[in-house]
Amino acid sequence: MAIERVGRIFFDDLGTLMASTRWISTHDEGIAEWLKNARRAYQVDRSNVEEQDRICILLFKDSDTGGHARIGVLDVGGATLEDIERWSKWNDPQASAGF
Repeated sequence: MAIERVGRIFFDDLGTLMASTRWISTHDEGIAEWLKNARRAYQVDRSNVEEQDRICILLFKDSDTGGHARIGVLDVGGATLEDIERWSKWNDPQASAGF
């Protein structure tokens, strides 16, 4: 199955600038916070995903001659169509306000 984007991708100017020019500076912006948020999204009062179906992937990429090392978290947390539509503006700091 191919993943395709239909239409324009919208970017929040300030959110994109902040995300692309800062580095992790406190614990609440790092890996621990990402994993806590992923865990929290699955719980009963959020998306209520059964424990055996809760999945979060921590991604690591070592640096090489062509670039820097990278760390990421892949998790959908039971995202709905409404969530995806709200998140369709790249780096919008208000995107999670619907929770």
